[in-house]
Amino acid sequence: MPPGPELAKHFGALCRWSSGGLARRPGRSHHPFLENGCPTLACTYAALGPQARPSGSLHHARRLALFGSCSAEILERVSVLVTARIPGVRRILIVLLGAIGDVTRALPLLPRLKALYPQARIAWAVEPPSFTLVEKHPWIDEALLFDRARGLRGFAAFLRRVREFHADLCLDLQRHAKSGVVSLASGAPVRLGFHRRNSREGNWLALTHTIEPQPHLSSKLQQFQYFADWLGAPSMPVSFGIAPQKHEEERVEHLLRTVPRPFVAAFLGSSCPSRFWFPARTAAVIDALCSAGIATVLVGGKGEQEFAREVSQAARAPTWDFTAQTNLRELYALFRRSAAAFGPDSGPMHLAAAAGIPVVSLWGATSPARSAPWNNEHLVIQGDAPCSPCYRKTCPIGRLCMQSISVEAVLETVLRCLPKALEEH
Repeated sequence: MPPGPELAKHFGALCRWSSGGLARRPGRSHHPFLENGCPTLACTYAALGPQARPSGSLHHARRLALFGSCSAEILERVSVLVTARIPGVRRILIVLLGAIGDVTRALPLLPRLKALYPQARIAWAVEPPSFTLVEKHPWIDEALLFDRARGLRGFAAFLRRVREFHADLCLDLQRHAKSGVVSLASGAPVRLGFHRRNSREGNWLALTHTIEPQPHLSSKLQQFQYFADWLGAPSMPVSFGIAPQKHEEERVEHLLRTVPRPFVAAFLGSSCPSRFWFPARTAAVIDALCSAGIATVLVGGKGEQEFAREVSQAARAPTWDFTAQTNLRELYALFRRSAAAFGPDSGPMHLAAAAGIPVVSLWGATSPARSAPWNNEHLVIQGDAPCSPCYRKTCPIGRLCMQSISVEAVLETVLRCLPKALEEH
């Protein structure tokens, strides 16, 4: 799908296909607005027409037991009466395809949706990197996988699955052209996404509603929460609901069988090389932690395996290299057993924060104002360079911003958060 202004030429036909298909679904009345291909009027009719009936009232918090692993504390704090801005929703599609960190930070949206629409089924459209986060998640009924390796044929098959879900409400959390096409393909009469100021590649053309404009450098987790605010969902404590399977917990225990306790986890890299720290400096932190009686495990994906080898070679202390040996649920389970974690801006950084441990994060090419790990903003270490943050995937000047982060600064911050972490463990 062509990006930018060229995308607009394709939206008219997609809108007519999306709306016309919705009007002909079994069990749905024929709305003139839908047949005329006007999604905005269609969603207004669906929300205010005679067939719409209010939905979402909760008479007691115990009805929220269907949340799966949602804690009792969360259930007790839910408002006893909820009024939905869009009533009658039975099927919700979330479109957030890619980055592990983004998907992790969007998960706290789910319990609020469940509180607002307790009978609704929720599907999540996702690509392989984040699939295990949403697959078998207790708050998600269906994970719709787009296998990018299959190209256009795979995308067409994926769009058919999206269409067959028959969403009433689509939340486009991705804000680019591809997610806009997915949202349109859903046929949902209400398609809510980011404001035009915050979206790219004409994404806003695929939407019927948008949330208020968001400051560019503001918390992504909070930006996702504004979708629930717009819908009228009750406020709830942040909860991620990630639930490793029993065999995954057992596998992590097996991986860690030779690792002394306590230990910290070093998440090594990112999909963007510009965000990496340096093997020798990582090794120096590991050596100093070992002298303090703290072991270190190395975690990451296939792209970090060479970095992990360099760290292990540079370190005098023993290291345990688990890069590319866990899926995301297993990595979460490993973080849950760690006393703390440290490393650069990356998906595993957000997963460590979701696990509830102290996370020391290193920043240069990107900004912690937008992406600091949840509840760990006080443990941010910001690199210094005139061009930071640049948001470049690769750095032409040797990562000056990351060079400015010293071993001493990282070690001091990790050691500072350990006493409380060890006490809680």
